[in-house]
Amino acid sequence: MKCPEVKSNENRRQFLSKLIPAGVMACMCCPKMLSAAQAQPAKETMSDDGLYLERSEMSYEAIFNFAFRDHLIPILQELSKHYSKDEFLKIMKDVASNAFSRKDVMDKSNKNLNQVFWSHVIEREVVEDSVQAFELKITKCLWEKVYREAGAAELGYAVVCNTDFATAKASDQQLIRSKTLMQGHDCCNHRWIYKT
Repeated sequence: MKCPEVKSNENRRQFLSKLIPAGVMACMCCPKMLSAAQAQPAKETMSDDGLYLERSEMSYEAIFNFAFRDHLIPILQELSKHYSKDEFLKIMKDVASNAFSRKDVMDKSNKNLNQVFWSHVIEREVVEDSVQAFELKITKCLWEKVYREAGAAELGYAVVCNTDFATAKASDQQLIRSKTLMQGHDCCNHRWIYKT
């Protein structure tokens, strides 16, 4: 089956604005969903959907490689060939930010992201945890590792790191950050300021 040709940049933007959020969400949530499933105790009997609830026995890195390196990144790299680099990264930032500023997306994400998940995908140090702010220093990140090894760190920043600002805004917080691992810095320095 051949994809219909997209005639203009405006049509391309409209097409991407409808297509990319679903793909990004599927791939970004894949490891989250699998980690949540791994945290569930194994069931003795299999229900109608039990096939999908069984433990994967995959490492977090294998799950990320499957979801991002082997699926999402190659698709986005092929798609990027239809745009200038700057235009494509801007589109990806806009689309990903719009998706992650939605309350329903945030609720699903927060529901699936527990401490077990985070302890396997980032190495972090809590710098401040007060009533005014929460600050983290992240020195290892599985998203950064997978995107960087795939030669797609700029794309990773656009679809993963940049969404942190949208999620902060959706949570009525202000995010201050001057460094990310994805951009080649020694750490990510997230500081969320609580609005009162």
